[in-house]
Amino acid sequence: MEGNKQIHIVFFKGILETLDYFVEKLVDAAVANNIDYYVADTENVESYSSSAFFDFIKQENSILITFNQIGTRLVNSSEENVWEKYNVQIYDIMVDHPRNFRGAFIEPLTCLNVLCIDKDHVRYIREFYPKVGKVAFLGHGGAQEDVVVYDSREYQVLYVGDCQQKISDFPVIDGLEDGGMNLYSRVIQEMMIDCNLTAESAIRSYLDECGVEYNLERIYYIYNIAAPHVENYIRRHYKQLCMRELDKLGVVVDVYGKNWEDDEYQYGPNIRLHSRVSSRECNYMAGNAKICLNFMPWFKEGTTERVFNAMLNKSVCVSDKSSVLETIFTDGENIVFYDLNNPLQMAYDVKFLLEHPDVAKYIANNGYNIASHKCTWENRLKDIILMHQNGV
Repeated sequence: MEGNKQIHIVFFKGILETLDYFVEKLVDAAVANNIDYYVADTENVESYSSSAFFDFIKQENSILITFNQIGTRLVNSSEENVWEKYNVQIYDIMVDHPRNFRGAFIEPLTCLNVLCIDKDHVRYIREFYPKVGKVAFLGHGGAQEDVVVYDSREYQVLYVGDCQQKISDFPVIDGLEDGGMNLYSRVIQEMMIDCNLTAESAIRSYLDECGVEYNLERIYYIYNIAAPHVENYIRRHYKQLCMRELDKLGVVVDVYGKNWEDDEYQYGPNIRLHSRVSSRECNYMAGNAKICLNFMPWFKEGTTERVFNAMLNKSVCVSDKSSVLETIFTDGENIVFYDLNNPLQMAYDVKFLLEHPDVAKYIANNGYNIASHKCTWENRLKDIILMHQNGV
């Protein structure tokens, strides 16, 4: 990578297999671009306490790239944060919603740069965690493993990921007359009518309509109680609806993940449920699947690596929409978008693709061509280095 050979990157892994896989792909990109790097591992104390580690981070123009705050609170024997002490800029790539990281963001490190997967998350941090000095949007990347010739692929339709657990009781929201039960009902209803709404925007609209007074602290409390449960309820609802329609049309779907059993609807033999597998294995299967189905994690202005993984492994990606995905991809050309409120049409589209392999291969190849140039972890590494050079 021209002009960047003097940068020194620490990657911090550990805690979660999926994030370790992302780190591995970033390391591969560093190797391919002749970038100096060091890998620290939460499961190996020597890797972040040795003289070799400290010699590395003391170098001028050293940065840390990590996910979800892993390794950011590392201190030395004097209880000093090592990144602040040695002026190492942290680029923390968020996988989850920033509401999960209050402790890190209320009083953030001075060297922290937060990279969000969704533009709504950027706005959330700026509103509720104003002490975070630098925050920006950065989509995730995808990765390729082995790719099987399209006509010889084993899986017709593949989905890799858990379903949300069924919610029977919503937590009480203190200070609302009915404990917030009407809020839950109305917000869910509005979000199902308009699937582009975030939980936060629907909650705020409800409170405004009802004349409920709130300050920043109060709305933050309500968001963090209600939003995760609302999102989980809705995401499970739509995932189950889509699988039911595919099942009814006789489309065989292999699903790898937890919590897919549904008491209200017993899947037929077309929906084949399997245990979870590793991220690497997910991509091997994507390279052996004609269609990869995607459900966005309610990131309405964001991305998910599953879209790019599908494309980089030359599978047709069938996904619900986000504003960011719509700026990168074109429906019917390099991706197939569907409306969450029209799962039957989605099922018919999937069946059409299976019955018209020439169309499917055309879309898959076009998706690969775009993703391989714009949506890899190597692209993301270059984006971060550019951010570091120019300031976020």
